[in-house]
Amino acid sequence: MKINSVGVFAYKLRQRDGSTIMDYVINIFLFVSLSLLVGCDGGVTTGNRSGTTQDDYIEEPLSKLSAKYENALLTSNKVLEMLKNREYEEINRTYVHESLRDTLTASTFESIQNQLSNAIGPIETFKPMQWGFLTSEDAARDILFSFKVVEHEKAILNYAFVFDKDGQYNKLIGFHVTQRNGPRSPGSIK
Repeated sequence: MKINSVGVFAYKLRQRDGSTIMDYVINIFLFVSLSLLVGCDGGVTTGNRSGTTQDDYIEEPLSKLSAKYENALLTSNKVLEMLKNREYEEINRTYVHESLRDTLTASTFESIQNQLSNAIGPIETFKPMQWGFLTSEDAARDILFSFKVVEHEKAILNYAFVFDKDGQYNKLIGFHVTQRNGPRSPGSIK
């Protein structure tokens, strides 16, 4: 399968107290189709997550609706542990889809994590049973986003791991990091 495109976005990261600490951070994200991003062309998007409407950074067992995505949660947690331990080659070899290995390389992961570490400190922790899932189904490709809230030394970020909706959820086709601005709505990428 061919990759449609890869994009780079800029975001302002803020410290937990709200002050700006970095004007940009590189985010790698696979654009499956324009319809995925704008929600048109008849695509269907559904999502759910752990937590309450006021706080999604809560651990809880997978819901009945989300049980089928357990492997996506496990894979997301493994990749986060490897990012924390700087095991970039292993991430690329084991968890990146073959069609993306030349784009989402070990050095790409290293560069992103180095920039984040320099700006907001390294990954400190995340909650393994905190989860969020969003599916997008359209004519181009059916995909699953697995969302994790991740604490760095000076900020809390949202990490999104993107998988083909193949039932296995063990190979990344996209990776995205954004500033956390409160609880993520269950049907939203942000």
